Amino acid sequence: MDKNAKENTSKIGTEANPVEFAEDDIFGYMRAEKRQGKTKEVVDENADELFTDQENTDDMPKKTKTEKVSSVMRVSPFVSSILKSLRKDMTVLNDDEGFVHLKEGSPLPYKTKFYNTQMQGVFGSNYERLGVFRNDGDRIELDAILAKQFLSDGKVQTQEGKTNIYEIADNKRCERATMILKALAVLRGGAKQAQFGTDVSPKAIIVAGLNCGNLIFNDLFAEMDGKPCIKIDALKQIIDDYQDRIVTPVFVGIREGYLHPQNYADLKQWVESGENAANVRLSSPIKAVEALTEQFS
Repeated sequence: MDKNAKENTSKIGTEANPVEFAEDDIFGYMRAEKRQGKTKEVVDENADELFTDQENTDDMPKKTKTEKVSSVMRVSPFVSSILKSLRKDMTVLNDDEGFVHLKEGSPLPYKTKFYNTQMQGVFGSNYERLGVFRNDGDRIELDAILAKQFLSDGKVQTQEGKTNIYEIADNKRCERATMILKALAVLRGGAKQAQFGTDVSPKAIIVAGLNCGNLIFNDLFAEMDGKPCIKIDALKQIIDDYQDRIVTPVFVGIREGYLHPQNYADLKQWVESGENAANVRLSSPIKAVEALTEQFS
């Protein structure tokens, strides 16, 4: 391995600073420490209080205390499932053969298999954890040095009666939650997007605010005559079973012409009928997400 490449690996990662960087707060991070799980001696800063009546405290021997070495780790408040195909048998379009050109030696051949399918996944974000960091035992979410600095600067504050839980002063969790949800509605990317222009933005989305961590809107899409459709009866059942957990209207966003025509007509009829006691609202994917973010407080 190239020596410079080896040195540069230490720069891969985040700043582990969720106060000043929203992406660290939303997506989490992990920074392992040397001698993790073992103990080390550190200077006891509180010991200087014993010498406040003396002039040259710098000349006094420093008292030390023993601390356990812990990693700095924040589990992401944002979670996602893997994407899976609606079809059991995906439609293979063609194979594309190419070569990887190396700095030395002959190019290596490879093959890309293209297929066409509709995919579904589940996403969720823990709203209450945004802007809040717990340092408890081996679970250190906010580096102790940063915590001390931000407390001094007034950027964070401890929660009442809980000195080990820090919260951003003037917590902008609403802004950060809105940021990630709106990003989902216009999702783009993929290793081959620049080369092949693959569109991965959601064409159908079901979103709502919950007072639990159970992602209930799961496995609600299928295929009907080669076109995607929503399992309307399953959606009704989920809303009925979890009505005490759903704290906002259920927003369903559908791109015009995406669903099977009959399925879309049935969905629209149900939403507009008097049976819609759960206050399900139908719009486009982007409008559905925007409507949910307006419910944040």
